[in-house]
Amino acid sequence: TTLDLMAEYQVDSRMSVKVNVTNVTDELYADSLYLGFYAPGAARSVQVALKASFSVHPQPSSPCCFTSLMS
Repeated sequence: TTLDLMAEYQVDSRMSVKVNVTNVTDELYADSLYLGFYAPGAARSVQVALKASFSVHPQPSSPCCFTSLMS
């Protein structure tokens, strides 16, 4: 049995950080068994993710006038 952990921290309203650790104890285990040998499972790994959201504010449209040069 392996132990996996996840933690997430909300930095502010637009940004968060997440950390995932798999096989925290770095336990050696058999992922697959075959005749006479085995495939070892994954070792400890750490993943860090930064999530940020951005809002794009559209530019206010400037008034546009078409002037007719015809009399």
